[in-house]
Amino acid sequence: MAASKTISLLACASVVGTTAGCAAVFRDPKVEVAFASAPPGANVTVKGRNVGPTPASTEVPRTGTTDVAISAPGYETHRGSVRKTMNGAWVTVDVLTCVFPVALCIPLLVDAITGAWVDVDPSYDATLKPSTESPAPPATAPNGAPILPGAAPAPIPTGTGPEISL
Repeated sequence: MAASKTISLLACASVVGTTAGCAAVFRDPKVEVAFASAPPGANVTVKGRNVGPTPASTEVPRTGTTDVAISAPGYETHRGSVRKTMNGAWVTVDVLTCVFPVALCIPLLVDAITGAWVDVDPSYDATLKPSTESPAPPATAPNGAPILPGAAPAPIPTGTGPEISL
């Protein structure tokens, strides 16, 4: 009777182990990331989607690159990516379970595809730099006179004396 229970448990464990990745079972495919900025109140855009003013938070997928843009009037737009790193412990567990039997390699593939091995930094802080753009100087004619918007520029003299036609 004990042998049949052991066989049943092993069969059940192999079915569960081959239908889902090890890390994928315990980890969500998305992680909540908090965004902050100096100065606060800057607008956050994640993967082209407006999140709102800082401080703000949104879910970020474990897979792929997650581009961030943080902007505020009078400051240069900060651009970057959410930091993601490979978790060696989950990779090691998956590789060790893949050694025998080969059917247990399925969790390794599932975890690799779903990004379950990836750790996502839970916070993203940005310090915005003041804008270096200054307003354009007013347009001037070659003689130094200002050109007003909508006005035609003064004619430019082409010679040093009166013009003579022949």
